[in-house]
Amino acid sequence: MAAFASVPTQTPLPPTYSNVIEVKGLSLRTGPFIGASRRGVLRPNINYRVTAKNNQEGVYMWYYIILDDGSGTEGWASGRYLAVYGQDVRF
Repeated sequence: MAAFASVPTQTPLPPTYSNVIEVKGLSLRTGPFIGASRRGVLRPNINYRVTAKNNQEGVYMWYYIILDDGSGTEGWASGRYLAVYGQDVRF
């Protein structure tokens, strides 16, 4: 019998953006948890597109981010260091 890895639950969001706060760089990860592999680093003062969220992995909400830089990079970032905005509402 094959073992299956659990897939993080994603809750879709309306058009939503985020900015890194309080740190110089925030890891973009393959999953919504600290132990997931790092795909890249998010920097302050850049709007990042958020397409989903996950609140099942600890104290902080995790957000699924797609970079708009043409690289095709996407992944999860901890909400601990993100200011998230959507349709004039802050999450």
